[in-house]
Amino acid sequence: MSLVFESSVQAGARRDAGTIQKLLDENAVLIQTIVRYQRAGRVRDALRYQQLLHRNLVYLASLSDEAALKEELEISSGVSVTDI
Repeated sequence: MSLVFESSVQAGARRDAGTIQKLLDENAVLIQTIVRYQRAGRVRDALRYQQLLHRNLVYLASLSDEAALKEELEISSGVSVTDI
């Protein structure tokens, strides 16, 4: 199963650069697998991996959105969100 669905990551316990890099590496493998299955005509198998890739991308986007929001709040208020 995808790294995104490990309970510690999903709960937000580990959002460090190493975890994000592992997820990006997993996405690269998923893309290669999807291409291989598509070339072999195994559309259903490719679709399963596309769904995992989509979940990973949505998760990464949510982290990015959260980081951008925190940055904007810090800029507008002059207070670090981590200080609150």
